[in-house]
Amino acid sequence: MMELNLDSLEQLLKSFEERVYFYPNPGNAGDSLIACATFQFFDKIGLNYELVKDASFDATGKTVMYGGGGNFGGEESRAGQFVKKYKDTAKNLVFLPHTIFGAEQLLASLKSNAHIICRERVSYDHVNKTSPNAHVYLHDDIVFQSDHSKFIAKEPKVNFLPYLFKEFTTRLLGQSDYDFGLSLKGYLSYKAFLKTIPERRKKNDKVLKAFRVDVERTSDVVPEGNVDLSAVLELSSCQKDLAALSCYHFLNEINAYEEVHTNRLHIAIGAACLGKKVKLYANNYFKIRAIYEYSILGKFDNVEWCTE
Repeated sequence: MMELNLDSLEQLLKSFEERVYFYPNPGNAGDSLIACATFQFFDKIGLNYELVKDASFDATGKTVMYGGGGNFGGEESRAGQFVKKYKDTAKNLVFLPHTIFGAEQLLASLKSNAHIICRERVSYDHVNKTSPNAHVYLHDDIVFQSDHSKFIAKEPKVNFLPYLFKEFTTRLLGQSDYDFGLSLKGYLSYKAFLKTIPERRKKNDKVLKAFRVDVERTSDVVPEGNVDLSAVLELSSCQKDLAALSCYHFLNEINAYEEVHTNRLHIAIGAACLGKKVKLYANNYFKIRAIYEYSILGKFDNVEWCTE
């Protein structure tokens, strides 16, 4: 088993000896936390990288890196599309710690230029079995090794107007690269939630109930007072300033409580790293349970695995 620690992860990423072109995994506030943790790690090790900012990027002869997350669930997933687009032209195709399932034919087509890092054993076994020519590794989700105190220390200042203008024009022109920026829906959701914070804090609740309400939920019933922080604080994980702002509010909201009940992975990881008592529940497939068993069990005494 090719299990990496932080030193060997650093050695791997710096072994390419050239500029790395980094594509963060598009997604919610949890993905923004992953992105911020990744930027922090890159800066710590002095990696020479450039952020990919639009879908027209040409990876021919370059080292391209896809951010960690849970977005590789079949060939038509965002991560699957990324692999199909760049696997034959990139000099090196690198996936940071990811959960991966399905996409057997696509994984089988990978060549020795592919370096796939899985963040739990279920994905590692799957990719290792189906990708005989790729380099396959195992490492914790990148967020576990980050300094969370730096993410919550100071609120980033962001000018939203350029992002909203770009989102409007790309949609108007029928282009498909708006995942790199801010959506109007996300912006309005974010602003609406910020207005609720003072009233929520007045209640002085000690327990944050943050269960997902999307396709990965396990029940249509959510607790009273539930707030899906990952969804309502989504801005963009693909832009540094937007990711930092999302991450700031995400972690500060978690930090305002003593205890967190959730089936959102990065709400749980953030809460665990901030020293909160966490009751962690499964999502609708193996992801959370597998990461709990690989990265949390026996390492975080403040996290309790719960069943329905």
